[in-house]
Amino acid sequence: MLVNKKYKIRLFFFLLSIIFCNFTRNYRHLYQTTMEVEEYRNKILNILLNAKDDEGKARLTEKAAHDLAEEFSDQELLDGMDFNTPEEVAEMLLDAGLE
Repeated sequence: MLVNKKYKIRLFFFLLSIIFCNFTRNYRHLYQTTMEVEEYRNKILNILLNAKDDEGKARLTEKAAHDLAEEFSDQELLDGMDFNTPEEVAEMLLDAGLE
């Protein structure tokens, strides 16, 4: 079941990148750097680390949060950055139950 959810998330990003590829090429800053992707990934990680359950306890261990933050490649994040905030990506990862 986890594989199915992981596949759906990756498929979502892939289809989204295909649909909007031509639009974003014209408007995306030409020199988005690896640092911008790392900053985006670090924001996702911070959100995952600070996620709490109903009792106020951390939802993820530090290792689990790091693993989830690395779920997408740099290219997948770069493709989705124009369409999804770090908060939305973190929420999708948490809701997918990949932890």
